[in-house]
Amino acid sequence: MTNRTVFKIFGSLGPAGAFVTMTEKLCRSVFKQAYELGDPAMLVSKEEEEMKVLRSAFVNELFEYKS
Repeated sequence: MTNRTVFKIFGSLGPAGAFVTMTEKLCRSVFKQAYELGDPAMLVSKEEEEMKVLRSAFVNELFEYKS
């Protein structure tokens, strides 16, 4: 999953835009809970976790079957 940036438009302004983008990424890593508060794209439900486990088990079974 990619992380969206709020100040994405400033990236096209050259070195100053790169500084703004890097500052935002730093703030995202330092203040993680505050920055991703309420973002539904970042929330993981129980069903998604179960699907992830089932997918990995299925892929492992396929590799065991092929080898």
